[in-house]
Amino acid sequence: MSLKKLPIGTLIALAATGLFFTILSSSTIISASVLSTRSLSSGGTITSLNVEIYSNIECTQTCSNINWGTLSPGESTSQTIYIKNSSNKPIMLYMTIENWIPTSANTYMDLTWDKEGTILDPDQVTPSSLTLTTDSDTGSLTDFNFEIIITGVEQ
Repeated sequence: MSLKKLPIGTLIALAATGLFFTILSSSTIISASVLSTRSLSSGGTITSLNVEIYSNIECTQTCSNINWGTLSPGESTSQTIYIKNSSNKPIMLYMTIENWIPTSANTYMDLTWDKEGTILDPDQVTPSSLTLTTDSDTGSLTDFNFEIIITGVEQ
């Protein structure tokens, strides 16, 4: 069996690569941390029953979608919406989340708000903060979407 000679350029490249990995893995020469980041694109659709949802306090801009922006694992972000009682009786507010895409997304994130069980009188408007929190490990999740349902139950 005969051995083939490698071109000098290939030998230099192999030697340089070996030296690089030796330096990189040697804790006495270089101490480095490897950071891994992952961005999450997102969306969210709002559906409502007995209430109207707005993106401004003046209730002139209807809110039917929330763009959560780009989130990193372990991060939280909040959005403010304005909820108006559109019925003629007092209502109690409830929120549910449905239709996660992908379906596993709800295991990596949590949506909370500050108005669960709040009673609104007819035509009353209240601001609400919705907070989306991601786990520190989001697996292979990169994009997600879900539906937010805000319901006003007449009292």
